[in-house]
Amino acid sequence: MSQNYWSESFKNLIDQRFNELARAASLVEEVRILRDKQAEIEAKLKQAGTCFPN
Repeated sequence: MSQNYWSESFKNLIDQRFNELARAASLVEEVRILRDKQAEIEAKLKQAGTCFPN
């Protein structure tokens, strides 16, 4: 097989892995945002005097 084939195959593998990692990073950021929002809501509920177990 030609070197060009291997170069293109290797590039495709790297691109695929990069996309997978980018997606995982996006999900982590989404979870962080949701946790921040949850903490904000819990704090408001506690301020309002609502019993909210941890």
